[in-house]
Order: sequence, then structure tokens, then C-alpha cells
Amino acid sequence: MKQRPSKSHSSLASDRRESLRTGQVRHRSSLGRPGGVEVKRVTRKDVMTDRIRALVAGFDRYLAVYDGTVPFSGVQLSAHRAALQARHAAGSAADAARDPEFARVLRGTLLAWGLGVRASRLAEESEFAAALTAAAPLLAVLDGLRIDQQTLPTDLDEQLWRLIDGLGVVANDAKIVAGTKTLHHLLPDLVPPIDREWIGRFFSLHAPEWQGHQQRATFLRLFRAYRDVATQVDLDAELTGQPWRTGLAKLLDNGVIGYCKAELASGTSRPLGQVQQPGRPMPATPTPVLRFTVAGLPPAKNTATSLLSASHEHAPRVRALLAAAEVALTAEPQFTPIEAGRRVALEVRMRLAAGIEGWDATNYLGGIGDVLEDKSCRGVSVDHLGALAGVWLFHNDRQIKQLKWVEDTPTGPESSYVVTVRLLPA
Repeated sequence: MKQRPSKSHSSLASDRRESLRTGQVRHRSSLGRPGGVEVKRVTRKDVMTDRIRALVAGFDRYLAVYDGTVPFSGVQLSAHRAALQARHAAGSAADAARDPEFARVLRGTLLAWGLGVRASRLAEESEFAAALTAAAPLLAVLDGLRIDQQTLPTDLDEQLWRLIDGLGVVANDAKIVAGTKTLHHLLPDLVPPIDREWIGRFFSLHAPEWQGHQQRATFLRLFRAYRDVATQVDLDAELTGQPWRTGLAKLLDNGVIGYCKAELASGTSRPLGQVQQPGRPMPATPTPVLRFTVAGLPPAKNTATSLLSASHEHAPRVRALLAAAEVALTAEPQFTPIEAGRRVALEVRMRLAAGIEGWDATNYLGGIGDVLEDKSCRGVSVDHLGALAGVWLFHNDRQIKQLKWVEDTPTGPESSYVVTVRLLPA
């Protein structure tokens, strides 16, 4: 390894801050001395490149994992196959979309698949049928296309997004899940069904990326990734008769879920490519926990100005905290941001620089809680944060039911703090 000149404590602290900003991870020697620093960039794009490469290389094995540990019920399978049978009986995607009986069967399938619950409201039967009928002309243009074709229209992904965006089968703003699950049953060889749990885990997506103006970019990225996989594997050869291998696009969904179950299950430490044997139970899932260090002082709630405002004096601290959390999420894919209704434990361990007097712990804890919650519903613009606006560890800081603050004796020339977020038992 190439040796670099020794650095001062101050310079090393600057390196740590830079690594949080850029996504670079600097590895130090085992003795903690600054010699021999290796720089490796760790970004979500890098992680996804590795995952897609592994998915392609082990596609048949990940399908087998899915087949052996299907995470869906027999009722969901029966409804799915009934919708596909009705689609094929109609003859074309456009004819199926105009058929009220197909609309009834498909709506029942989507209900069985979990749409229409919580914040998602599925359109009433007559409205649902009207939405499909309105989409028939666009469906006619796309009918017969396969996601694994070597040549497809260059704007196909945009065409699909326009169709999803205007489909109108659900009342809520988040359209990717409902739209792709609807289109999958009309264009089963072209559009994979997308869900938040498994697909979100594989692609390391954050909640705001499923909503509002970000969801178009999210869909385009997901569809292009699916197409990348589809053109590198033999999908036809994998249609081997297993119950859930119902079409080309569903195979891609199965493969991604199989990868998640084999490689991203909490508590597993298998090398990349070593998969769980079908039919065998996965290891017990431990309590999800994420721990990371941030250089500098935490952001503190101390004025009437929102801490998330670009003009707040602690805006640089906000960015440093979010950047550190983003790096940690990328490095620990088994940790899933904690959704609403779950209980959270937050622990902060502070080490002040010598000669620095910190603020009240309650101010710091309040600031950290505000920054690490889901910011998509806040009344203040966070556009200045860029991609960091989509970083969150829990939905709302009201979920925090256990707090711990530890302040160590001031030492050294630089301040830092360690954040631990943990899911509490129900």
C-alpha cells in the first residue's frame, strides 16, 4: 500500500469531515496511527453496480431462493394468476383495459396485493374501470414489447412514466407502486411490479424518493436497472413452471426479492454470492441498529428559525449529520429506516474538543431528532440540501421513546459525536 506522510490530528479531522461530504471512506492503520491511508469511494451508485452485477451472475440461484421462501400468500398468487388469465383471454392490453370484467378482477388482485390500505386509496370500481379505459390508446402502443428486447424505443421509460403518472387508479400522490402493479397485469413482459419493501431495500431508496417530484426519477432509475438485468440473463429459460414464475417482468421482481432474502437479510454475514438454501429458515433477525460518527458539533435547536432552513447558522452541521447518516445507510443495507408507528431509541455520545463548552443536551437532542426524521412532510423548503433531503432514519421524532445522552471528558483538538438509532420492541 502506498504510504503517505503523517498528518496532524487537525488534518485527520478535516479528512473525516471531507469523507462525510464526498462519500469517501478513509481506512486508517490498525494501531489508529495516520500512516498508510487508503481512499475508497463508497456511494449508492457503487453499491447498486455491485448488487446488479451479483444479481446477473447468480440470477438462477436467486430465483431458486425466491421459489423456496416466497414472501406472499396463496390468496395473492391466485388473484395474480386470475388477472393474468383474464388479460390473456382479452387478446390485447387495450382490449383488456376496456373490459369491465377485467377491471373488476384486476382491482381485486391489487386489493389482495395490499393496495388500498393505509394512506393508499384505490379508486372505486367504476372509477378504476374508467381509468383503465382512458389508458387503452397508450397501452396499444406498448403492447407486445418485452423488457429484454435488445432494441426498444429510446424514450420507452418516459412513455411508461407518463402512463403511470396519469393512470389515476389511486387517490394518493405516490404512484409508482400502484401504477407498476396495475401495468404489470396489462403488460406482463414489460413492466415489473414494484413494491417499497423489497425493491426499496435492494435499491436503498428513502421515503421521499417514492413521492412528489422525486418519483419520476426513481421510476426511471428502477426501470433502466431492470432492463440492464433483463438484457444480460435468459428470461425465457427461467419460465420453468413454478407458481410465481408467471412472466418475464415478474422473474426480474422474483430475482431482486431472492437477492434481498439471501444477501440483505438482517443479521446475515454471508459473502456476496453465497445464498440461503431454498426451504431453509433464515437466521433470526436482530434489533435493527445504526451507529455512526460525525465530526464537529451537532446541530442545535436554539432560534425561531427552522433548523432545516438554508439560513440557519447550523446549516453546515445539518449537512454533516445527514452526510454521515447517508454513508452509514449505504454501508449497513440491513438497516431500514424506521416507519411511522414503530418505537425508536436515540443515543448520542458527545466528545467536545478541549476548551470548548457545549450547549444544553436537550438542544442538541432536539436538533438531531429534527434532522434525522423524514423531511418530506415538513413545512420548510429543504431543496438546498439536494439529495441529502431524502436521508432519514425514522419517520417522526415523536417516535423516540428512549433517549440517552453521554458527554465524555473533553480531549483533543476536535469535537465529534456518535449517533445510535435503534428500533425498540413493540
